[in-house]
Amino acid sequence: MQHIGKSKVTKLNAKAGVVYPLIRLPKTYANEIGNVAEIFETQQDNRRALLVTFNDGAAPSEVIQPDSKVIQLLPKVIQPDGLNSVESSLSELESEINRLKSLLLENKASASSKKQK
Repeated sequence: MQHIGKSKVTKLNAKAGVVYPLIRLPKTYANEIGNVAEIFETQQDNRRALLVTFNDGAAPSEVIQPDSKVIQLLPKVIQPDGLNSVESSLSELESEINRLKSLLLENKASASSKKQK
């Protein structure tokens, strides 16, 4: 195995609430842009290692040229699993708001009865 370079793992915010780890390859691998990469996890010297392989036999129609634009092929947007937690959070917020409203009304009623005394 040959060491080819060093890259800091950064983050890519594809859309709100979705973060992907991003590793950049050296510029010499620009010809791999558009090819399918398969990623495997293994152990090397008692450390976690990732092995990246490329499908060199990709058909020309599958390869994206570096200067081309990305086109969304599927019209349906896949929602992340966090959507259910967002809905439950909103429901919880609504119930807390209702509870606060009732406390404010009780407090107002209590204050007005103290004024009358």
